[in-house]
Amino acid sequence: MTKMKNAERLDNIAPSGIRKLFSRAQGIPGVISLGIGQPNIPTPKGLIDAVVKLVENGDNYYSPTPGTKKYRDAVAEQNKRWYNLDYDQIHKFLQLLVDGKQYTVL
Repeated sequence: MTKMKNAERLDNIAPSGIRKLFSRAQGIPGVISLGIGQPNIPTPKGLIDAVVKLVENGDNYYSPTPGTKKYRDAVAEQNKRWYNLDYDQIHKFLQLLVDGKQYTVL
């Protein structure tokens, strides 16, 4: 089998900023890396069981980008309890994430 060789011009493409951020997070004690959607911790059994139940019940579709109403309501309710924030503030925060401004927020 012939080994494929990449074009030399690919060597001149710098990694994206997010890739640099992921690389910096690797190996820092106490940091849970969520880079490329692969956390560096084992999935808790309770979460596995809950996901299996959802899939078995047909709830295995992509949600809307800002999350379902049930999710947004739950986030708003939790933040009201924990931080005394009202729904409008949470809705605006979630909208920032949806609009691709997550780096500004972080």
